[in-house]
Amino acid sequence: MHSQVYPVLASRPVSWARLSDSVRPYGSPCILGLDEVTLLEADLPEEQRGESAEPLGQGQALSQGCTAGFAGPLLTETHAEGVAHRGPARVRDRPQVPPDRVEIEGRRDRLNERGDVPFIHRAYSVRPEEATVQSRIGASFGEVDTPALAIDLDAFERNLRRMAEFARKAGVALRPHAKAHKSPVIARKQIELGAVGITCSKLGEAEAMVDGGVTDILISSQVVGAAKIARLVALARHARIAVVVDDAQNARDISAAAHRIGATVTVLVEVDVGQRRCGVTPGEAAADLAATVHGLPGLTFGGLQGYEGHLQQMIPARERKTLCDAAMERLGASRRAVEARGIPVAVATTAGTGTCEFAAHHEGVTEIQPGSYIFMDANYVRVEGTPYETALTVWATVLSRQRAGDAICDAGWKALSVDSGPAVVRGREDLTYSPAGDEYGRISTTGAALLPGAGERVPLTPSHCDTTVNLYDRFVGVRGIVVEAVWPISGRGRTD
Repeated sequence: MHSQVYPVLASRPVSWARLSDSVRPYGSPCILGLDEVTLLEADLPEEQRGESAEPLGQGQALSQGCTAGFAGPLLTETHAEGVAHRGPARVRDRPQVPPDRVEIEGRRDRLNERGDVPFIHRAYSVRPEEATVQSRIGASFGEVDTPALAIDLDAFERNLRRMAEFARKAGVALRPHAKAHKSPVIARKQIELGAVGITCSKLGEAEAMVDGGVTDILISSQVVGAAKIARLVALARHARIAVVVDDAQNARDISAAAHRIGATVTVLVEVDVGQRRCGVTPGEAAADLAATVHGLPGLTFGGLQGYEGHLQQMIPARERKTLCDAAMERLGASRRAVEARGIPVAVATTAGTGTCEFAAHHEGVTEIQPGSYIFMDANYVRVEGTPYETALTVWATVLSRQRAGDAICDAGWKALSVDSGPAVVRGREDLTYSPAGDEYGRISTTGAALLPGAGERVPLTPSHCDTTVNLYDRFVGVRGIVVEAVWPISGRGRTD
């Protein structure tokens, strides 16, 4: 039996990997240690699992053998003095098993007990359907199956540049909200254009971002409970992690967990600037909590967050600005109260796509957190004064035309979120969309408008990009009519 190296196509965590005797299920990051790395099929009985490989060294190929269920290429990457070393890993060729495609990525970790530097390695495989989509790169988008979540790359890139330029001219840091896209690929593009880091709504999203190479993250919601706090402080050993608190006991819990493992977590105090969801009362209550955080071991007081989320999709620009100004005054009063205690406020972070044009010009605001500007769903494009373009479309195919006035398509509840209303048929104001079941959607007309026929494709603009993106495994990036990219949505479903 000979060894063979296959091409590498990176995507999702592989379902078989273990460190010592710990097998991690599909969908979890597979942490492969430096010593005695073993790849195996997790579902096999112990006696049928793979044999141990040699320890992995700098630039060294990883040998791998398995009794059944796996054959494919591996790529190892190790780091020394900040330089990455890549090399192919040879895998035993098993003709009876279709070759999978796998990538192992590594990054430098802290010194271990022996004083040498281990490397963390993550293994990735490609599901058959993902390989099918990947194979469409360079082909016409019309060849991609539906429902498909497509990005108009030209509009998307203009949106990226427009927001980056706005933040530069306004003199504020840009920390885009990843809840809109949940993709480390897109996050890295935002950072390449000048963003200081990324904002995540949930700890799980932040873990997906760090796995994807993003190293500066603000978690904009509270992390509460022993299990989540343990994950938070562990993540802080591998990236610069900040989190918001609005409760002194929560701050003390994070402090104890961080101090216990020698980690440091940056903590911002969240201030309620009018949304009435989370956050302390503006002013002295914010200063009291800031003083508590400032004095706790394992924590660095980073500043304040005040998010006026309730204003983001308020359509009239004048009313939105008036209410945003009032919210920023509450945040500013909190900043002044903290600074009066002799505690510096390095960051005052706020705003979204609908209010950043107002908030960025307020004295004391240092950072903005827009998210939806990259896609601009059907609701956001109606907001006055937002200079961004719709770049996200769910493409559906008409399945049936058996009733007058209706065309049934293949995009239902599972393909389009409706928490903000139904999707809009793009470019056809004479047609409406409504869900018709889990797998079906209804394209309707009440007049003489021409409905699409069976087999025709229909572009649908989601009403809410964040929740629609959460329904998909991947974006299909399209330039013109050509598929240029397929990007995994690594943070989808990470509500944990």
